[in-house]
Amino acid sequence: GTITSSSGIISSPRNASHIPFYPASTSCHWQFRPYTGPNGQSWEKTIVFKANRIRIAKFNHETGEYCTSALTFRTGTSDSPKFLVSPRLICGQINEPTIIRSPYKTNDVLFGTKQAKYTTPDLGFNITYNTFDCGGILTGPTNTIQSINYPRQYPENTDCAWLLEYPEGEQIVIPQNEVIMDLQPQSDNQCSPSSPDYIEVRNGGEPYSPLIWRGCGNSPPPTIRSMSNKLWIVFHSSNHRSGSQSVYRGFSFQVYSSSSLGEYGGCGGHLHGQGGNISSPVDTSHPSQPNYPNNIECVYYID
Repeated sequence: GTITSSSGIISSPRNASHIPFYPASTSCHWQFRPYTGPNGQSWEKTIVFKANRIRIAKFNHETGEYCTSALTFRTGTSDSPKFLVSPRLICGQINEPTIIRSPYKTNDVLFGTKQAKYTTPDLGFNITYNTFDCGGILTGPTNTIQSINYPRQYPENTDCAWLLEYPEGEQIVIPQNEVIMDLQPQSDNQCSPSSPDYIEVRNGGEPYSPLIWRGCGNSPPPTIRSMSNKLWIVFHSSNHRSGSQSVYRGFSFQVYSSSSLGEYGGCGGHLHGQGGNISSPVDTSHPSQPNYPNNIECVYYID
């Protein structure tokens, strides 16, 4: 069905004769279409889906395991979908929380069986969804990305996702001297996905694009420069500050297109014509060793 609420729970269906398992043959499609006001206000929010545990049976064959039932998260149209998680089909037993953050206004969650005769029903899933007043899609040429309430205390239990999608041919630059960070420091001085509060920047337009940088505490990143016209940025905060008297202001990033800084370069893009050449980019920070840089994603569309 169509869901317009900002938070709630969706679950796999139940087999009336074999509770609590889902039916061997089923198809569900949840369409998230939040109401944005009478004038179609701009979307500057993030929808977060979280499943604490997933139990979707696989089919074991001599050549491997296959998803005969699967859960899918996507945006876009059915003819041209963009998937919000990799792998695209989720199945099996997943004990760790699965978290999907989407900066898109419209999202779809699908669950179904592809080959019912090979399907062994399992417990399925419960997914909570919440909407946060941060994130969205930014198109340049300059943007400011900030935590909620900046420069005042940012809220706990918050997830934000931004897709930066600048014009083709542009790179995206976040100068080090225009980054302010004041997050809850980590007790072990480590910064990982399990850290209470962190920021991630990924080199491309997908939540699973190569990771450029993950930051915590108050140490800003070096200048970040995308290799294409897209970046994916995530901010996460937890509830670990309960009882703390300290105030942490959050973060503020100033973001520029390369042309607005008088720079040009990068890789990927939309190419037209009967023929031509494409090549991997060169790491200009090491001119004596012309290798391609680490953590890059170049996508070429050729017509």
